[in-house]
Amino acid sequence: MRSLIPLWFVAALASCSLSVDYTGTYYKCGENDRCPSGYVCQVDVCIPTDPPAATCSQHISSGAEHTCSVRIDGTVWCCGRNDFGQLGNGATDDSIVPVQTLGIEDAVEVITGALHSCARRSGGGVACWGNNEDGQLGDGGMSDAKQPVEARTPPGVVALAAGYGHTCALDGGGGVWCWGDNGGGQLGDGSNSDRGMPAQITGLAATKIAAGAHETCAIDAAGGLSCWGANEAGQLAVGNTEPRNRPTPVPGIAKVESVDLGEAHMCVAADGMVRCAGAGYYGQLGNGRRQESMSFVTAPIPGWAIQVDLGYEHSCALDGDGRVWCWGNSGDDRLGGADGDPSWPSLVRVESGQQVSVGEAHTCVRDRDGGVYCAGYNGRGQLGNARRTTQGLPQVVPELPLAMRVAAGGAFSCSVEPGGTARCWGENDNGEAGNGSFSDWSKPVVVDLPGVEQIAGGSDHACAIAGGKVWCWGWNGDGQLGNGTYSTRGTPGQVAGISGATQVAAGDHHSCAIDGGTVKCWGSNDDGQLGTGAGGEATPQTVISNATGIAAGSVHTCAILAPNGTVSCWGNNGSGQLGIGNLMPQGTPVAVPNLSNVTQIAARGRRTYARLADGTVRAWGDGCDGRLGVEGTFCMPYSMPLTPGISGVRTLSVGYDATCAIKLDGTLWCWGPNWVGQLGNNTYDTTAAPKQVTAVSQAVDVAAGGGHACAVRDDGVVVCWGYGAYNQLGDGIASEPKPTPARLVCEDE
Repeated sequence: MRSLIPLWFVAALASCSLSVDYTGTYYKCGENDRCPSGYVCQVDVCIPTDPPAATCSQHISSGAEHTCSVRIDGTVWCCGRNDFGQLGNGATDDSIVPVQTLGIEDAVEVITGALHSCARRSGGGVACWGNNEDGQLGDGGMSDAKQPVEARTPPGVVALAAGYGHTCALDGGGGVWCWGDNGGGQLGDGSNSDRGMPAQITGLAATKIAAGAHETCAIDAAGGLSCWGANEAGQLAVGNTEPRNRPTPVPGIAKVESVDLGEAHMCVAADGMVRCAGAGYYGQLGNGRRQESMSFVTAPIPGWAIQVDLGYEHSCALDGDGRVWCWGNSGDDRLGGADGDPSWPSLVRVESGQQVSVGEAHTCVRDRDGGVYCAGYNGRGQLGNARRTTQGLPQVVPELPLAMRVAAGGAFSCSVEPGGTARCWGENDNGEAGNGSFSDWSKPVVVDLPGVEQIAGGSDHACAIAGGKVWCWGWNGDGQLGNGTYSTRGTPGQVAGISGATQVAAGDHHSCAIDGGTVKCWGSNDDGQLGTGAGGEATPQTVISNATGIAAGSVHTCAILAPNGTVSCWGNNGSGQLGIGNLMPQGTPVAVPNLSNVTQIAARGRRTYARLADGTVRAWGDGCDGRLGVEGTFCMPYSMPLTPGISGVRTLSVGYDATCAIKLDGTLWCWGPNWVGQLGNNTYDTTAAPKQVTAVSQAVDVAAGGGHACAVRDDGVVVCWGYGAYNQLGDGIASEPKPTPARLVCEDE
């Protein structure tokens, strides 16, 4: 990344000169939304002006976490996740910009499933690539393909459709052929057996086809609709939730122009109107409600609908005027900047749409000039704009002074310098940055508190020790700032009645500190996490004495007690996070049996870790996805301490998902869920076995947060990795508030 000059005050705009690259570096907007030349203000931040979209696409398709486009010259270009070869470029590395699929120069259509892709050639042939564990590539085998293989389809295919793990083709005579996963009956052959070879569905004549997670639909020449497959939420709109393994006419609908299926819902464009059925818990049916429907309900869009396309939990429609409307789950900006209630259709910030294509959590639009614009989750580079919002390897936080400590909250990060200056960056809706602002920060800003010795990040608030006193800032809806009020604040405020603090901990909505050996807690007490046996308090309440260590999970708390290093815990215990041998909640401290010589306690989410004096570790609580670091554990509560497969530990940090530890030799190790790269080992593979973060040879501190982690190297440099959609990695890259151009190449360079 080239060095950029941060814009803190607009008064200097006239003389400000910036060298702008394409890294997506953000700056705070000035007065009247003013930004430097080459930047535009969006949601209170200045971002680089997007380059114009390449106008050479004739068809697009969005898979779960990858996107493909057919160029006007017949070549196919894909970007995003590629661990199964779903980009078709002969590799398995993700790509943040479109790369060419090998061996195809005559494509007219491309379709994407969850982990595979297929292209229809101009002569009616079909080629597929990517994951093939269910036979979805149609080549008769079950081996993955990193570049296209020919599917054994009939001649003259005129349309394709792909679900999670199945594929269907429409021939010129109206015949529908399907292959791949058939667990829900989505192949329509009357069975539930997978098939690696295309076979025709009997008694069906169609003009259009569509596929969802485990379902398939076909439109006939009269505009009638037939569907088959899984139906757990009533998404087939037949009035019940019984699966169908043969085509079933859908009642009460006619003149269907377009149909598509999501994970558990379906929408159609019929007679200019959009109607949806199935799961609606995110408002994905578009009728203003968040409940499922086994029959069609209307999603009103102010235009004549000509196409619908669905993601897992959101829906989009294109009208005859080129406007795109989306509704449903709005996370990760997947609705493309649409405003208003997400359970109603809202206009996407893109013009002159020609086609809309929706992935798991992202949305792409092809305009009438052939330009491709995408919005939403970009963790694997599926938007193709070179601004990936996850990092599987530790990234240096630029322009950050050398640090000695780090802390990680839900979606923000902080560091502490040797002189006591603290800086924070990332999500700041509730003032988590501590500098008086309420806009996200892509670069570290100084916390308005000198002499910081220690800092802890909660879900949406932070607390620090300075001069023996505790100061907190951020969200305060449950009194977790400890100042006697319930008012959110963007600058540190002193916690009442604490003057000899040695440690501080921040849970989701409560905080605790050790004050002269006494544990004091404040904030939410809905689950007994304050340990007082009473209700929530906005000022510190005395819990237990003789404490040498403190840790706060989401809704529980644990402390180390002198003189023997025993541990007592209290609060919610639904996942066994109290370690007391049962799942009963405790409103006051209860000793963890058979545990002593503990020198560090750490907690986050619904699990707890203890480091013993000999460097071994114990863990208990939520065992899902390797979170306890013990191979062979299952997704179940573990209410008694287990021993993770790591020893010689000097310090450890527990995140909401992953856990990281620094060994006595300075090496850094992480384990647990890795969906967004939070293990820092350049993979996205979850593991219960601790894996070394080889990119950090010597670490002095580590902090794991919501889906990210940060560490301090022995040279004082801070590095972060994992999920960065809210700027919590400090690398200047975040989710986009509106569709941005994919960097599709229009001609060979």
